Amino acid sequence: MSILTLVTVSPASDIVVLDERAVQQRLHYQDLIPAIAQALAALSSDKVVQPVRSVLPVAPHHGFFAVMPAYAGALGAKLVTFYPQNVGIHTHHAVIVLFKAETGEPLAVMDGRLITEMRTADPAPRPRGRVGARDSRIRRAGGESPRSAAPRPFI
Repeated sequence: MSILTLVTVSPASDIVVLDERAVQQRLHYQDLIPAIAQALAALSSDKVVQPVRSVLPVAPHHGFFAVMPAYAGALGAKLVTFYPQNVGIHTHHAVIVLFKAETGEPLAVMDGRLITEMRTADPAPRPRGRVGARDSRIRRAGGESPRSAAPRPFI
């Protein structure tokens, strides 16, 4: 199942908004792991347009703001903040915005904090096959996250 099938749009083209709880109810590792494998294969075979992320320092507040657009049939961007000195709240916050590729119309806005954590967690139960066998030289496919060191559910 594609991650994009988790979002439904009404015939009136309303923008769907999914908060973290709604994302948590819809996103599960058994769907996410194969989707990550498929996305990495598409990226490796140049089927994805994904420029290097743009990072803006928010120096007065000791934070960072990053923009990560991509096009792979679906069009979207992740906007993420990282405030490493936050206490009592998460250090990472994010939203993911999806657009209709044919017209540029906005389709959905999703809370991206949990998605970011799940996607960037150390892929200990790594997908095999198209992505390849476990390789001790490859530790993370997508970066670091607060959950990288946390226990992952058995898949």
